[in-house]
Amino acid sequence: MPVNQKNDLVKKALALGVSSYQSANFPQAKSLFQKVLQLDDNNFYALHFLGIILLQEHNYKIAHLLLVKAQSLKPKDAEVAHHLGLAFKGLGDANKASYCFAKAVKLQPSLAVAHLGYADVVSSMGRYEEAIKAYLAALKHDSTLIKAHNNLGTVYRKKADLASAIAFYKSALVLDPSRLDIHSNLLMCMASSDGVSPSEYLKEALCYGTQAQKTADSYTDWPLLDKSSGKTLNVGFVSGDLRNHPVAAFIESFIGCFDDGKISLTAFSTTSQVDKVSERLKGYFKDWHCIEALTDKDAATLIYQSKVDILIDLSGHTAGNRLSLFAWKPAPIQVSWIGYFASTGVSEIDYILTSNALSPPEYESHYIEQQWHIDSAGCLKVPSVDVVVESLPALKNGYVTFGSFHSLAKLSDAVIETWCEILHRVPNSKLFFKCKELVDSAFRERLIAKCEGFGIDGNRLLLEEASPLPEYFEAYNSIDIGLDPFPYNSGTVSYHSLWMGVPYIALKGDRILSRIGFANLSQVGLGALVANDREGYVERAVQFASNIEELASIRAGLREKAVRSGLFDGLKIAKELEHVFRDMWQCHLQKDNK
Repeated sequence: MPVNQKNDLVKKALALGVSSYQSANFPQAKSLFQKVLQLDDNNFYALHFLGIILLQEHNYKIAHLLLVKAQSLKPKDAEVAHHLGLAFKGLGDANKASYCFAKAVKLQPSLAVAHLGYADVVSSMGRYEEAIKAYLAALKHDSTLIKAHNNLGTVYRKKADLASAIAFYKSALVLDPSRLDIHSNLLMCMASSDGVSPSEYLKEALCYGTQAQKTADSYTDWPLLDKSSGKTLNVGFVSGDLRNHPVAAFIESFIGCFDDGKISLTAFSTTSQVDKVSERLKGYFKDWHCIEALTDKDAATLIYQSKVDILIDLSGHTAGNRLSLFAWKPAPIQVSWIGYFASTGVSEIDYILTSNALSPPEYESHYIEQQWHIDSAGCLKVPSVDVVVESLPALKNGYVTFGSFHSLAKLSDAVIETWCEILHRVPNSKLFFKCKELVDSAFRERLIAKCEGFGIDGNRLLLEEASPLPEYFEAYNSIDIGLDPFPYNSGTVSYHSLWMGVPYIALKGDRILSRIGFANLSQVGLGALVANDREGYVERAVQFASNIEELASIRAGLREKAVRSGLFDGLKIAKELEHVFRDMWQCHLQKDNK
């Protein structure tokens, strides 16, 4: 082919490819850029644009190859460096990604998305202070970057600075009020903050519900359902956590205990991620559907056609939720349970399953849903590890070891200050921290510095990263007394602690998430370890630490007491739920007949 003719074809295909790309006709653009590269494999623009399209398709490996070649042609192009950073990020190479983003920023300091990319990567590496600076730099050059506002909120939430997190989530929503995922992030923070009252939280949650209704066309009749009162009820679970996750550990404790003649289960997983736990759980469900790729409309149609009588949300406003789906009302009875600890704000959800200890009747004003009380609102599967409860460590150590195996995101300055006061009051005592964040030296240094700021020498702190389950449970044998965070009490950790014979001090608050400690300790007869304020929390810890004989006695019998309680009795909660679901169904039939 003559050179002139070839050049003309390249120019025409390239121009049409750019035009198609700008019109968001990416399949056509992709084809045209590929044609250009067949004619000229060193065409910078085709390499760059095709690389961008492949990034959008998550084909990071080929995108990386194209962008490396493009960079070799124009090594000082900031946009190429930025996109190459995205490719490395997609490939899971954080170090190379951060290098590329930093290079892009150096080449073009005003390139906001390069600052954003750098911030995302260093944030994933736990370098939060660095991430905050980079996010703020991104916003300096482009204040409309919703992702920067949202991700700043997430970084501050991980740092337990909920006030700052709330502020940035709100600024992100101002830019796009329709972003329900960001709205969920905001509500998670508000529900976890003692600076937000239940009424303030509910007001914001109702705004979420109103927004969800804007795109929903709710079902009002369910003619496909058999309306007989004694039929087998089809109960559907919607969750992104039907895998190795605490929610799965809770439901697995009881879903195998239902009478098949009374309850049939259908799963609607919001994620395509599956693991060994998912495969095990599938055996308990009559049907299992993945709705990750479905729109809310299509997912609602699937649930409606699956003839679900009672649909249960197990996520609330946590990650991967599909709460907006519930605004379509695909089942006549809809329930919120386990995965969340406050109102969803979605008026189409009829009930929130809870207990009197977690949410007494006078808390009715906290919810758009109606409270339905059960004896034990949470039951965990007994851990399948062979770890014995050893004798009280204080007996051999000669000092008391307090412990926290909670995420650092739950440990606000007020929590750390309170725990340090306990250490001041209990001579020679130590505090054992164990969590996944402590794999990073920056987290360790920050935690030590914070405790030293409250007058506690770093030598009194024991820091350990997360470990496999047998080692994790074995670590409880190094703790005498657990310390529960507040206002966001521990969930799974509190069950594990009691199963390992470790009692803990808790502070009771004015909402579900700050009453979990009270509810769980009450079930094993340790309500005396629950305080109503920080001063009482400290006093109980000090008093308890002074009575080693009582501590040893409690430890010796606590696992047996916990296993016999509603905290681990899956059969008991299954039978209670059979009655609850039947009563809900009867209520629906009565309303339907009016």
